[in-house]
Amino acid sequence: MPDAPIFRFMRSPATPPRLRSVSVAFAVLLGASAGFAQSGTILGGDVIAPDAPIFDLNVLLGADTIYNAGYGGFSTVIANVEAGHVWKDHEVFTTLGQVTKFVDAAHASALDSPEAPANPAANALGSVDLHATAVGHVLAGFGFYAHQYGIAYGATLWSGAIATSFEADGAFETDFTSLRVPYESFFTGNLTGLPRSADVINSSWGDSADSAGTGAATVLTDALAAANPLTTFVVSAGNSGPDSGTVGGPGTGFNGITVGALGGSGEASPYNRPASFTSRGPMDFYNPETDTVVTGVRAAVTLSAPGEDFAVAYYGGPEGSAPEPYSVEGPLPADFYILNVAGTSFSAPLVSSGVALLKDVAYNHVALSANPNARDTRIIKAVLMASAHRTQGWDNGQHLEGGVTRTTQSLDWTVGAGRMDLGHAFTVLTGATTDVAGLSGGAIGAQGWDFATVTLGASNDYTFTDALPADVRLTIALTWFIERGFNSTLADETSLSEIAFANLDLQIWLLDENGSFLTLVAESSSDYNNVEFLSYDLVTGGDYGVRVLFNEVIYDLTDAYDTTSYGLAWSVTAIPEPAAFTLWLAFSGLLLACHRRRR
Repeated sequence: MPDAPIFRFMRSPATPPRLRSVSVAFAVLLGASAGFAQSGTILGGDVIAPDAPIFDLNVLLGADTIYNAGYGGFSTVIANVEAGHVWKDHEVFTTLGQVTKFVDAAHASALDSPEAPANPAANALGSVDLHATAVGHVLAGFGFYAHQYGIAYGATLWSGAIATSFEADGAFETDFTSLRVPYESFFTGNLTGLPRSADVINSSWGDSADSAGTGAATVLTDALAAANPLTTFVVSAGNSGPDSGTVGGPGTGFNGITVGALGGSGEASPYNRPASFTSRGPMDFYNPETDTVVTGVRAAVTLSAPGEDFAVAYYGGPEGSAPEPYSVEGPLPADFYILNVAGTSFSAPLVSSGVALLKDVAYNHVALSANPNARDTRIIKAVLMASAHRTQGWDNGQHLEGGVTRTTQSLDWTVGAGRMDLGHAFTVLTGATTDVAGLSGGAIGAQGWDFATVTLGASNDYTFTDALPADVRLTIALTWFIERGFNSTLADETSLSEIAFANLDLQIWLLDENGSFLTLVAESSSDYNNVEFLSYDLVTGGDYGVRVLFNEVIYDLTDAYDTTSYGLAWSVTAIPEPAAFTLWLAFSGLLLACHRRRR
């Protein structure tokens, strides 16, 4: 390997695995298709008691709506970039053989099977790892029993490894080359001979020392995400809560989806509050043009998903950073699971697999399949935000000022737009408006999205075709990329560069009888985010419009940056009753064991 800076990262779950043979009283399903699982029963020998009560995450997260429409991620590729590789021989991957490619800097091309490193005992680059295996299960596990399913159970799964060495405390080291190879490969489909780029890349690891989002991994993934908008990058926020300002890179980047964790699995309204351990904002902002840092101004977390009480696939071999391996004769057991694990490490793959489901819809739905904009990261991100459930205590700083509801914060510091709701996201993605003709606004229905371009100093206007009644909630999300560069001909961090940061604003207006914008009623205008977000309860019915403005650039190192493309998504829904989400069935107890299933 060339001489390069060494980076040290953490990605261990907040709650360490407990490996004990005890019976199971409570189970959280990672996801299952309606055709394979029935709520109330898990079939799986004595891994999980057959009569154990189930909390079915696919129902809570709305994935069953997408399954019932005929989608399971089958047209999509998910790439998981972790310290080590997914162990493809666990039973959750062998039925379909969905782990098909392995990429790391120790090999010249993508492999159908990972080669053993030169010295497995040294845990070298390319090692198989427990953590990656567990995360891979959440992404795309499959099997005959409900607990074996990941959310995007039909997706193809690729594995990328970046760690040059592992440490006993769950940390690992990497360098720029080991970082670059899998990310560039999966974003572009080039470099290591992959047949295509991935649809979504998941990363459940982080560097706590990157508050302003200027670390090499953060800038690299931001640059690749902007240059390859059909590949969506999803990353965990980290496990350094409950203190504020604790999100780690690359989760402090701008152009992906950063995911926080929700807890309270056994509460009356489960997974409706932040987990105590989840990292949160506000984070810092660095201006490369003035070389200054503005502290505590950015909402780094985009979205949240459950992060406690998971049952996940176990790899206990000698590679990576697994706990002491089981003493077994012969091959490693492929039917062990870890129960009662927690961390944003598992929240992020829930969202990543949700992205895969939505992109499967975009590939195959009659109204979307011919339009690649439906798979653009800016649209997928906006759709997920506009459809999210506002969790307990959600607050994005909206306040009444001069008769206008305003926020300069955009998102909640801890949960972002809220808890992912894939059922609602499906409705928004396939809604009344699936991209407005042209690139400058127009007439829209009550649910939908638009991909458009706005010019510096100008605005794009949207008007709802039908009048909106009083006492409904209008939720709107606006997303765009900041511009960061990556020069693939250079081999080190000099390949990375800052380019420009556009500052867009989002507004809701009441129209006059002629359809002209008359009265501003709500505005999201945060200077240091590249998302704007409004969740506005309409008190007055009438004709409404939405305005997207491009008033300024925060910095522009080219002196020529005057247009930007964006994704806009919106949803008009009934205002939920305070107790609407207590209908979810919750059970007391925890997942407690890693226990081998007898066949």
